Amino acid sequence: MTAPPPAAQIYSLSEFWLDQKKTKLHPAEAALMAAVARGEPCEIAAERPDEKQDDNFIRAEFLAFLARGGSDEAPVTEKGICLSGAWIERAETPGDPDGLDMSGAQLRRNLVICACTIPEQVRLSGAHFSAVDFGGSKLGGLIADGLTAYNLVLDEGFEATDQVKLDSAAIGGSLRCTNGTFLGQPLALSCASATIGGNILIASGFEASGEVRIFRTQITGEVNAAGATITAEDLGLTLNRCKIAGDVYLTKGFSCAGRVNLGGTHVGADLSFTGAKINGDVRLYRTRVDGTFFWCDVSEAKAKLNLTSATMETVNMDRPSWEQPSEILMEDFTYQAFTSLREGCEGTFWISWLERQPERYLSRDFRPQPYEQLAKVLSAMGHEDEARQVKIERRRRQAKFNWQNPPAAASPFGRILRYLSNLWEYVIGVLIDYGHTPGKAVLYLIFMIFLGTGVFWVAAQQGAIAPTSPLIYNQARGDGTIPKDCAANWTRLAGACKTAMPAEYSEFDPFWYSMDVAIPLINLRQQEDWAPRVTNYETGDRDWLGWWVRLWEWGETLAGWLLSLLFVSAVGGLIRRE
Repeated sequence: MTAPPPAAQIYSLSEFWLDQKKTKLHPAEAALMAAVARGEPCEIAAERPDEKQDDNFIRAEFLAFLARGGSDEAPVTEKGICLSGAWIERAETPGDPDGLDMSGAQLRRNLVICACTIPEQVRLSGAHFSAVDFGGSKLGGLIADGLTAYNLVLDEGFEATDQVKLDSAAIGGSLRCTNGTFLGQPLALSCASATIGGNILIASGFEASGEVRIFRTQITGEVNAAGATITAEDLGLTLNRCKIAGDVYLTKGFSCAGRVNLGGTHVGADLSFTGAKINGDVRLYRTRVDGTFFWCDVSEAKAKLNLTSATMETVNMDRPSWEQPSEILMEDFTYQAFTSLREGCEGTFWISWLERQPERYLSRDFRPQPYEQLAKVLSAMGHEDEARQVKIERRRRQAKFNWQNPPAAASPFGRILRYLSNLWEYVIGVLIDYGHTPGKAVLYLIFMIFLGTGVFWVAAQQGAIAPTSPLIYNQARGDGTIPKDCAANWTRLAGACKTAMPAEYSEFDPFWYSMDVAIPLINLRQQEDWAPRVTNYETGDRDWLGWWVRLWEWGETLAGWLLSLLFVSAVGGLIRRE
């Protein structure tokens, strides 16, 4: 028998008769033709066949003939083709790469080939059907570039031993791949520049050994990959530059050995990684999410999480999840709020999150934007204390970066000014947290006053504090009214020394003396009446104890001025906090 012409050239039933009387077809073919003419399903077997037999074999060319509308002798009703349990293969050239070629078919009715085995490739390029259903079938691959159909079903035990290509397809409803197995390598499923009017379902038992690539595709519904498994170790799930009106669920057991890439994709609702297990990088570079980005209860994420230039409406995360990636890139990452904040989200929680960035972004190549964005959001949510701590940490790291990387100056004087500026930044950071906590200056001042109290008390006990009035001093050295022994230690005013001092002269008190030294705007007369003695009253030699106390006094005075000015400047807003 003469081999039938290529599928695209078959226009009549006569090409397929197996006898000269033109009455005989393969049993499964005859059953299919009769069922199609009646508008009924054709069940060759209850299960998908594992081997080719006489009673289940249908020529791929014959099925392609019917898929193109058949003929007057083999009509196809409006219900289309519904076939199950058949073995479909080319008759004359088994294993031909063209396989079941229905390219360009314009049946515009249903094409349902369920639980069938098609060891060769199936081609639907440019075809137009009402719906295409390969549920439970095993194919040698599917090339459906430019396919137009309302629904495309590749689920419930579907298996493809080579790649499935749906580039430029127009699916009015959903693409259903739930519980399907896609074994093509390195590319298992490709859906580029396509239009999906419903959902993409690659969930609950979906398995792919190669990359799942959904690129520049417009999806009106959601993408659900909950429970999917992708074992490709390099490129795993590529879902970039897409526009998705609904949610994206990579949740509830989603597992990917390779990279997950949503770069440049616009998600109109939520993007969730809850329960996901990902060994490769998660790339959300320039991803836009109009809903909530869920990064919580993540099972495993070993590599990088790239949020660079991503835009999220809200973020829901927890510490165990964001501690899993090796690092988090978040330069120019913007968001409006956090949802469902867990307990313990104090300042250290947020700073620890920011410290998940690459070390170079925290030191030699410091990026301030993540700190500024976080502080802005926390402040807008009413978490002022946490926002202030984040701002302080940002200024601290910025000051460290400026100190380690000073810009080149045109002159030595310019370099000195830059170092002084960096030094000043360091000082105000230590003393008042860059103006955010002016109360620290008061605490430092109080601490210094009490420390000075101890210093002046010890000095007084050792006789290193003396009155500043020459008259009183001379009376103690001559035959005046003050006992001569008082000159050895003026602050022991018990007994004769105390009563001999003039009533209008202040009694030395180390606490009030320290306060008089440290606070520049008050006068308690302690410094007017008393001072450290720097020379021995008998020999005229240097009194080293008094000398060191005098140095402390000068330092306490200068520190008091500095702390007082910093406090006033911070309260008055003269020190720039941002």
